[in-house]
Order: sequence, then structure tokens, then C-alpha cells
Amino acid sequence: MTGIHTVVAQRLDQPVNGSRADGGDDVVARWRAARDAALRTLSQPGALDREIDVPNGGLMAAGRFVNVITTDVLVHTWDLARAVGVDAHLDADLVKRAHEAAIPADELIRSSGMFGPRVEVGDDADPQSKMLAFFGRDPR
Repeated sequence: MTGIHTVVAQRLDQPVNGSRADGGDDVVARWRAARDAALRTLSQPGALDREIDVPNGGLMAAGRFVNVITTDVLVHTWDLARAVGVDAHLDADLVKRAHEAAIPADELIRSSGMFGPRVEVGDDADPQSKMLAFFGRDPR
């Protein structure tokens, strides 16, 4: 997450200052430097509309890329929760927003090579299960 926030900031011409933001052992300092730089640059007027070159995605509006990043965190939150055996229920509003935003980009998502095929779930599946299945996770 530190790396991708650094990418967002730097692609929008915002330097990332702090304790060796792109390296070093102080993970907390690196995260804070990257987070602060990303927030500074994304809060500038018009920043979300600017096109940036994103890893594995070509040119994309910064706002759309922020959506990709937050969806990635949401899905990986579920992955980690399941891996360590803790409650894996995600915020219902975030699940709904992530899924609705991803559906029109289905072809792009699959062609990135970063996601496998959708997992089939029944029409009666809950929204979280449908979102996870869309991203290739088996929610069962």
C-alpha cells in the first residue's frame, strides 16, 4: 500500500518526503509519508480528473485509480481476515460501491492478468459474496 500511494503522489507531481519513503526499515514512517503525499495531491482541485500512467493499467483518471486501490484494499481485507480466521464481514456500503464500480470494467479487470475468472454464486447470494465472486474469490 505504501508503494502504490507513493506512485499516485509522484504521478501527480507530489514529492514524497519523510523517512526514506521508497525504502528503509521504518514501515510506519514510510506509510505516513506516502499517505500524506497522496492526500495532499488528491485534495488539489482537478487532481482526480488528471490522467496518470498506472502500473499494469496504462493511462487512467487519478480518481478512477483511487477507486481501484480502495477496492483492492477491501478485497485483500477479506483475504487476510479469512487467512487468519477472524470476522471477514466487510462494510456493506463499501462492498456495494466497489462491486457497482467494477462491473462496467469487467473486461479490463480480466485482461489485466491480476484476476482470475468470476466464481459462480447463486442469485440469492448476499452482496459481499457476489462482490468477492466477481473478483475471483470463493466466498463459501
